[in-house]
Amino acid sequence: FDVCIVDEAGQITEPSILQVLLLAKRTILVGDSKQLPPLVQSSLASHFGMDISLIARLSTEYSQLYNIQEKNQYICNLSIQYRMNQSIMDLANYLIYNNMLQAASPSIANAQLRLQVSTSLPQWLQVTLQPSNAIVFLNTDDCLSTMNKESSKSETT
Repeated sequence: FDVCIVDEAGQITEPSILQVLLLAKRTILVGDSKQLPPLVQSSLASHFGMDISLIARLSTEYSQLYNIQEKNQYICNLSIQYRMNQSIMDLANYLIYNNMLQAASPSIANAQLRLQVSTSLPQWLQVTLQPSNAIVFLNTDDCLSTMNKESSKSETT
């Protein structure tokens, strides 16, 4: 092949991409190594670095070996995003992307779901489902004990 484009390259293990590298004159890896890593179930394979994608490994190596100008010839970071409203993007920027992301347009930055929340739902669920609450953190620490109590009650009746 002249060119092979590998999408979601941040999730692909190195051994699974080797064949592509051998068959293509040029390979373009597209993905985000800061999102889901490759799924590796073997602790031995993880110990030897197979839980790191090729795109992550190459990005790290180029960052260490080359100056910024040379790195930019091979690695391109996309900073315009089309999926998240401002609140969600701000959280991702803070936790992962070092404030690199920008919304593609005001309509994306201000996007909200259109949802009618029933007042018959429990209060915590009403708050969680409110479209104005783009991000909600739910503490699930007590869920198991609550489920066990409810299960015990149903068994005794």
